[in-house]
Amino acid sequence: MAETVRSLYALLDPEPIGRERRTKHTWGPSLTEQHLLPWPRVVLMVVSPSDAMLFRYSSDGSFGGDTWHESETEAREAATWEYEPLIADWDEVPAGADPTDFAIERATDLI
Repeated sequence: MAETVRSLYALLDPEPIGRERRTKHTWGPSLTEQHLLPWPRVVLMVVSPSDAMLFRYSSDGSFGGDTWHESETEAREAATWEYEPLIADWDEVPAGADPTDFAIERATDLI
């Protein structure tokens, strides 16, 4: 990914009981042994001139998955589709703050 232009974050409501996830973020040692990553409470968007990344973190700060997108617009649309109506408005990460640390702090503040 190229140089970061800006970083944004959006908080998520808790995962509703019985809601089927539109996207399942998993991790595992092989394709046949995958484990579901935790439900995120914050999504961090890191935007560069050429693309955007979404990083997800749970309320205890655990990694909840990431996805690459061709643009900020595409990343916003993907997050809205994946989490609506549970996603809040996007806010800028303050200048000088580490985007990942800032996002995780927002998520852990929700405990």
